Amino acid sequence: MTTRSSQLGAPSSFLHPFEFPATMCIHVDHRMDLVEIPSGQFARHPWESSRRDFFARLLVDNLAMGEIGSVLDAGAGDGWFLSELAPVLRSSVELTCWDLNYTISQIGELEAQHPGGRFTAETPRGPFGLALALDVIEHVEDDVGFLRGLVGCLRPRGWILVSVPAWQQLYGPHDARLKHFRRYSPAQLTDAVRSADLDNVKQGGLFHGLLLARVATRALEFATSKNETQDLGTWNKPTWITKVVHSALVVEGRISARASDHGVALPGLSAWALCRKR
Repeated sequence: MTTRSSQLGAPSSFLHPFEFPATMCIHVDHRMDLVEIPSGQFARHPWESSRRDFFARLLVDNLAMGEIGSVLDAGAGDGWFLSELAPVLRSSVELTCWDLNYTISQIGELEAQHPGGRFTAETPRGPFGLALALDVIEHVEDDVGFLRGLVGCLRPRGWILVSVPAWQQLYGPHDARLKHFRRYSPAQLTDAVRSADLDNVKQGGLFHGLLLARVATRALEFATSKNETQDLGTWNKPTWITKVVHSALVVEGRISARASDHGVALPGLSAWALCRKR
């Protein structure tokens, strides 16, 4: 199912269907994971908002956004990222948020919250000009097979943006809680996208300072065998702290983008790759 951002309802034709393994189950930990969404009102983590800013700018700087006829957000969670990206797209762009774990009631709630897009648990169809797989493939046992499925629904030379949690050495209780199969080194991400018949146009890392913090936290977890169980989706810090953290992460993201422009992929807590269909 897909829809135009200006209205709900399917387009006149569906092209290029693709299939995924029947056993595949996706639980996505961005924008937010369906297992992370807290009840009631909640504040977005500055990690989310700064990442939105980084990836939106990355797409605007490298793609002809006015020519993107349709966008697929695979493992879309609560659909927040695609709704935030919509303002830089033409009003006629078709927006599809797909997650195998959506229930009928969740789809109704999410479409009411985001009237510019359509949410579906059914296998999406294309062709799409852009696919997003942000913190998705680590949830899939056959990550390359999943990427190939997405590539199959892209139009010729279509784009795909992939992000993943970085460094398997940091795999811990948080990853297990979110049902991650793995974390990735930059080289492993490169191998995955190339194996899926994608040209890797640009690649880099994100959240470099948080990488150091995560290393320290993981060492503490290892030493104490402490398993955090609090709601992973909550952020309840004062507004001024939120703004400071967000601003620091945005500046860090700009440094990361500039380094990537010069072919330098700085290590971070996340890794990303902007690719095109061969």
